[in-house]
Amino acid sequence: MFDMGEHAIYVWPAYIIVLLVLGFNLLL
Repeated sequence: MFDMGEHAIYVWPAYIIVLLVLGFNLLL
């Protein structure tokens, strides 16, 4: 699992972007 340290700063934004891209693909 990912630790809640500096890695979280890079993991969460990328995770949100992936969810947004998948969401737009489903809508389109």
